[in-house]
Amino acid sequence: SLGDLPVTVTTAAHHPRPGLTASVQSHLEQVWDDGQAHWAGLSSASDVVRVDDAGHFLLVDQPAVIAAEVERLLARAQGS
Repeated sequence: SLGDLPVTVTTAAHHPRPGLTASVQSHLEQVWDDGQAHWAGLSSASDVVRVDDAGHFLLVDQPAVIAAEVERLLARAQGS
């Protein structure tokens, strides 16, 4: 456990997987979401941020969103 250490888990809002059935796609989304919740659950001061219009490389796809989240995380860590 990380206690109350501020943590931000960023993830793409959508994970398209062409060629899969809707039920398989839904199952994989749930598995992914459960994994993100697990990481966030390591801290009592965590946030999960779903980033629109992004793929696996969030920093490349949405650098402004990631920069803002890093700034917000640092402010939380400093108690602002």
